[in-house]
Amino acid sequence: MRKIKRNEFLVEYLVIKNFPFARSFYERFYPKENLQLKGYSKYFPSYRKPWEPNFPFNQIPGGLEPVLGMIKDFVDTFKPYKSWHYVGRDIIQPLKGIGNIAKGLANIIGSILLFFSNTIRYALISGNYYHFKKNMFLNFNRTTSWLLDGISSLVRGITQVIATPLTWLIKIPLRGLITAIEGVRTLEEDPSIQRLVTEGKEAIQDSKIAQIDCIRHELHRKFIKAMDNGRSTSISSHIEQSKFQNQYFKYGTRYEYPLRADRKEAALQYLGIFSANVTERQESSQLKSIESCGDTLAPIHKEIY
Repeated sequence: MRKIKRNEFLVEYLVIKNFPFARSFYERFYPKENLQLKGYSKYFPSYRKPWEPNFPFNQIPGGLEPVLGMIKDFVDTFKPYKSWHYVGRDIIQPLKGIGNIAKGLANIIGSILLFFSNTIRYALISGNYYHFKKNMFLNFNRTTSWLLDGISSLVRGITQVIATPLTWLIKIPLRGLITAIEGVRTLEEDPSIQRLVTEGKEAIQDSKIAQIDCIRHELHRKFIKAMDNGRSTSISSHIEQSKFQNQYFKYGTRYEYPLRADRKEAALQYLGIFSANVTERQESSQLKSIESCGDTLAPIHKEIY
């Protein structure tokens, strides 16, 4: 299931603003999302349509991500398990529900407090009405997004706790039966992976470099998540990492057009290791690495002051 365009979480904002204990909390409870702050831009978007970053307009719909999570929880009831990790996640559903309730309450309270404190701060530092208006526009969008995230997380947490008996008595046995019949899909057989590979090849053909860069980062994120969750795959972590780092593209800077042949080959090599075609996957894994010129990701937006 596709997700809403990436937004800036409340806890990310606190990390960026160097609030005490914010980073340690973020690293402890958001280990996968923390890759956004450690390795890439603060506001780097995961692969979403449209690809072009458009902050802060993406901030508000991004706050509804927990709603999609609720829909996905229901849809997953009729899908096979991807690994034992997902079985364990269904078993501890009430604990995850309590966590979402706590997250929702924290977001609601924190967003209201930050809105008033930032309003006072912007009034003091903006210098003129134009800058104050720009900063308040960001402030309203952030606060609305965080409130939506808080309310929807609270609702999701409550429903998870209430629906625990149904999960234990119906969902887990049903998914177990479906898994026994259909078998466990490898990462390369995942429809979402193949969709990304297909759209990535189309973007390469059209020299849409910004799209290629977003797609390869989303594939990399999915691969790391799959490894953490114990999913079955024939892709070596070493090969995936080397192919990912061999990309030339720089997000947020000038792009060359049309796409150079060596850079096109590098992108095709990376997409190839995720291909459903076994022969293509093996050929991509055996090709020599192209020397990397590194990745530099630029922030999408910043406050005026």
